[in-house]
Amino acid sequence: ALTIIAGFLSLSFTNIPAIRETSIYAAIGAAITMLLSLTFLPACLILWRGEKVSFRVGLGGTSVRKLEEIGRWATTRQRLLYVITSLIVIISLIGIWRIVIDIDYFHFFKQNSETTIGLNQINQRLSGAVTFSLVVETGRPEGVVDPEVLRRVATLQRQVERYRDADGRGVDLTLSAADLLRHVHQAFNHHDPAAGDLPTDQSVLEELLADRAQLRGLLSSDGSAARILIRSNLSGSQSMAAAIREIEQQGRAIFPEFRVYATGTMVLLNRTSDTIAREQIFSVTLALVTIFMMLVILFRSFRVGLTALIPNLIPILFFFGFMGWSGIPLNLTTSLVASVVLGLAVDNAVQFVVRFRCLLKEQESVTEAIVQSLRCSGRPIIYANVALAATFTIFALSNFEPIGSFGLLSAVTILGCLVEDLVLLPARLTSPIFRN
Repeated sequence: ALTIIAGFLSLSFTNIPAIRETSIYAAIGAAITMLLSLTFLPACLILWRGEKVSFRVGLGGTSVRKLEEIGRWATTRQRLLYVITSLIVIISLIGIWRIVIDIDYFHFFKQNSETTIGLNQINQRLSGAVTFSLVVETGRPEGVVDPEVLRRVATLQRQVERYRDADGRGVDLTLSAADLLRHVHQAFNHHDPAAGDLPTDQSVLEELLADRAQLRGLLSSDGSAARILIRSNLSGSQSMAAAIREIEQQGRAIFPEFRVYATGTMVLLNRTSDTIAREQIFSVTLALVTIFMMLVILFRSFRVGLTALIPNLIPILFFFGFMGWSGIPLNLTTSLVASVVLGLAVDNAVQFVVRFRCLLKEQESVTEAIVQSLRCSGRPIIYANVALAATFTIFALSNFEPIGSFGLLSAVTILGCLVEDLVLLPARLTSPIFRN
């Protein structure tokens, strides 16, 4: 239970409130479950008399025989298992390099969902559904109220509207104070097409800006900054980041003396992806260190603690490798999997190693102690992990893509930990460090 709590709490140091709050409440839930298992459950059991409660705890049957065969096979095939494990690690490391950090808030639902279909229709028939702003700050009052500055704003708009990525997606429309001033100027000149450009006379421009109430969303009250509203059909954080970088570069090239930067809700959400990348490494490392210290305290040995932890590190590497090879992006929900599953999976190793160390004193050989440990602890470990994997698999049916990916990845990683604990861990337990 403490390793599970440690896995959850490792995520509580993130700067992302949603992840931090989820981890804290999950840790509290795990702590309550532990307390109830140690207090309420025994209190309920004591109410029943022994003769009225019948538990099937036999150590026979096909499943037990299969576990014994696995134990004997694993203890005689160490080299083969280490080679297979090394291949898995290498393939996983290659997959890790392929991981893409991408958050697409507008495509969290599956392609056939009503929400996604509606979004696609908006992008096709109207201007893009994604909006953000490009701000030009002059740093001085009335700095924007200048015909030359507004002309350069219009030039920047035309360049921004030409932006397209490799898939042909990009900016659909821009809007600024220059657009409104151009229309007002033409209206005051009886809609003369020749007056469709921005006024070049400073006095005419100031007259048009006499009432700025209609421009307050595009022009600061003191005239020191102008805002360009950008509508785009880009939504993924990777594509958004590339667009923002290029648009900001264009703005700084046109306004080298001013400050030009992108902002808005989508820009801020996009920058969350960088936070996820940094904090994913920190949270997993913190979980590993905390769980390792708990194992060291439990087994009173650094070597035994490390041996119990290693079989569960490989499935975590496999998890990240699986993400890279399958193209599942690292986002707000998938970033939770590694730390959460690590805390859950180490529970298998703790149960198995504790049982093994007890039986090692009674058995004549290490192999027999391993086989007996599998007979006693194998089925409970399998039942618990299959139940956990099945529970997480239910989330994979969700139309909400982040939840579906979280469920699928969690289930795959838990089953990977189960295989490692039933096969690789017995092979490692043949090490002389357990004979002391």
